[in-house]
Amino acid sequence: MSLLFRKIVGKTIELGQITVPKDLYSFLDRTNFCPLGVSIDILYILPGNIKIPGRLYQSENNTTTYYQFYIIDASDKKVFAERLKNHRLVNFDFVPTDKHLHVSPA
Repeated sequence: MSLLFRKIVGKTIELGQITVPKDLYSFLDRTNFCPLGVSIDILYILPGNIKIPGRLYQSENNTTTYYQFYIIDASDKKVFAERLKNHRLVNFDFVPTDKHLHVSPA
């Protein structure tokens, strides 16, 4: 099973920070794939098979918990932003079994 979602490109997405939509939390919660306070290594897979190391973590703020993908290295964030700069919407497909986040302009 994979988690499919679409986001509008904004400043946080340009930096490689992608918050998982709430309607997909139930799968991640049920499988305990990424427990609260833990981050797991994943790979962003961009068109052209460009691979960027990243992480998925679950955290909490004053009102709720949330899941977010993020890119670790500043130079990788620049590569990611460059690939998205001319696009308004981006499709994401996270495959938990191989820990890949496939990213493609919509």
